Amino acid sequence: MSYSSYTNATQNNNNNQVLSNSSAFDGEGGYLINQTFPFYSLVNEILTHNLTNALQLKYNLRDINYKIGVVTDKDGKHLVSNFDSTSGYLTTETLQIDSTDFLNNLTPSNIITIGALEPIYSDFIATIRRYFNGDITVGGSFFNINNGVFDKGALINIANGHNFDVEGSIVSDISGVTSIKDINDKLQRAIAKNPFNNRDQTTRIRDGFQEGDVVFIPEGLTIRLSIDINPGPIYGNSGVLALDASANDLNLNNSETERSQTKFFKTTTYDLSNITQVYTVPLSFILTNETSYAYQDYAVNWDEVGKLAGKSWNKVAVSSDGHYMTAINTVGEIYCSSNYGRIPSWSRKFSIPANDVCSINMSFNGKYQVACNGASIFVSSNYGKTNSWSKTLEIDNTIINTNVSLNGQYQAVVSSGDGLYQSTNYGITWKKYDENADVIESIKTFPNASIALSFTGRYQTIVSQYVWYSHDYGVTWRNATGIDDPYEQEDWVDVCVSSIGDVQYAAIQNGYIYKSIDYGLSWTKIIHSELSIPRNFSSISCSAKGDHITATENGGRIYHSIDAGVTWSATDVLVSSKAWKSVAVSANGQYQVACTHKANAVSGVVFTSIL
Repeated sequence: MSYSSYTNATQNNNNNQVLSNSSAFDGEGGYLINQTFPFYSLVNEILTHNLTNALQLKYNLRDINYKIGVVTDKDGKHLVSNFDSTSGYLTTETLQIDSTDFLNNLTPSNIITIGALEPIYSDFIATIRRYFNGDITVGGSFFNINNGVFDKGALINIANGHNFDVEGSIVSDISGVTSIKDINDKLQRAIAKNPFNNRDQTTRIRDGFQEGDVVFIPEGLTIRLSIDINPGPIYGNSGVLALDASANDLNLNNSETERSQTKFFKTTTYDLSNITQVYTVPLSFILTNETSYAYQDYAVNWDEVGKLAGKSWNKVAVSSDGHYMTAINTVGEIYCSSNYGRIPSWSRKFSIPANDVCSINMSFNGKYQVACNGASIFVSSNYGKTNSWSKTLEIDNTIINTNVSLNGQYQAVVSSGDGLYQSTNYGITWKKYDENADVIESIKTFPNASIALSFTGRYQTIVSQYVWYSHDYGVTWRNATGIDDPYEQEDWVDVCVSSIGDVQYAAIQNGYIYKSIDYGLSWTKIIHSELSIPRNFSSISCSAKGDHITATENGGRIYHSIDAGVTWSATDVLVSSKAWKSVAVSANGQYQVACTHKANAVSGVVFTSIL
């Protein structure tokens, strides 16, 4: 190295400068660094699938959104969601579609195609014929399942246990469940990449699934066909040897390669005593706003829950999707249904001390429930199940009414002649509102009082001597009607609020129904021929949007509207006791529950109305 080169290299090294060209000694060998990265999986990616062989079913968008806490109206328009306002994520990460949901959705109009299921009966018959070298008879008739036809009707029949009149045939109950996990992640990817071409820059996770979304279940439906043989053929060109020899002709099984391409599994096993053929096909749910609900029949048809007759019922409640219903009577018995109010599903879950003023209500998803008997408050945070209730507060013995914000966090009990009790932590602890507040003086003055909360609990309305509203989660209350209004000091009996809180309805005992479209600030009397004279209203409830309304008349009929109170109809339910006490409406109006009180020695009844 020349002197000049040595000097340059030393100066560069001391100054931490990057060398461009320099003299250097030659060496040999080397080092190795191996860096690995986490395994990358496409499991959450929204992939493209070949759906040719899949069983494709329409699934109602509103019903599937209910399962993740997203409430939409009958047209699929977003109303409210159970989501974290800070993160923007839905609080539900997994939804399940059980066998009951599947069957309820399995209708001819909902089945788009049965895919690779079409040949299963003809295949099975052909396999049996080859095995026996001809037709066989079962119960004196040729063995022939539905003439070898497997279509939409056959799928519905077998799913509901029909055996196509084959003597001795047994069809098991459908079982199983499908699920969608990582909901927030999937919805975020759908928003970012818009693979279904149904989202834009305004779409948020809280909007849930959208019409046109497709859910793919790789091994969605398995049908197993089996026949026992005693004894099986062991001679000639029939039996096991015949199927062995004709496996290619009958295509008894498909290979792994074929399965990956066709997206369905077909396997056949056979021996001297049995032949079994199993088909497994993918399942695709195509989300749609199409519905078969007859909304013109809203609140028209009511079915008596016979097993709940003979008691004096006080209050009913329903979850937003109608899945959970509950009712409480004066004995303090709490009865619940976890199957959309269907009559066999009702059972007694808990009892609180008896009182004529027992009341109950629940959150949007039915998880949080609050009951009161005028002396104590009881809460459940597990859908009203038997061992989930606990007493959280003792109060004065008085007339009460309960309500729960749809997210369950805010709960309220308003007690006529006493005051207002509030909880902001799902009913765990309670606080009585300021005794000196004007709203409390109003509650103490009149014998009736009711309270309603919006989805988040921000908007609340109390009816008693006057109508009172709060826009800050019940912290401050203001008089909406005012002492100079023509309906001041009326006997307000009940109030209901839309999920957002903007649309509200209130009913007066021996009076009329009023409506507010500005979160309870101002009210207008509803004018209609059915409501032209004072009615003895006892309760009122509305759908999440406020367009479907039902009001009960003590000793009279049930009044209802499907156009936000513009037009009204009345239903005269044939029931011994017409002392209608309470009614509750699900978010979309599809499910309702109502009850009657004991009157003139005639016991009350619980009724459901399902579209």
